Amino acid sequence: MYGSTPDRWSDALRGWDRLRVIVNAMTRMRFATPDGKMDFRAKGAKPPPGYRAWFDLRPKSPPRFCSATGRRSA
Repeated sequence: MYGSTPDRWSDALRGWDRLRVIVNAMTRMRFATPDGKMDFRAKGAKPPPGYRAWFDLRPKSPPRFCSATGRRSA
C-alpha cells in the first residue's frame, strides 16, 4: 500500500496500484499538474514549479453527470 507510484490516474490500473493511487489522491495529494501528475513530496503552501494546488485544478470539460449527496436530519 505504501509508495508514491503511480503518480497519476489511469483506467488501466489494477490491483494494488489502483488502490494505492486512489488512497494517495484522497489522503496525500496537495499539488498536481494540469495533466494529472500528483506530487506527494512538497510540503507547505507553495507548489513546486509546474504544479498547482489540487483545488485550483478544473476539469477540461463539464462533468457528464451530477452527483448530489447529503444527509437528512430527523
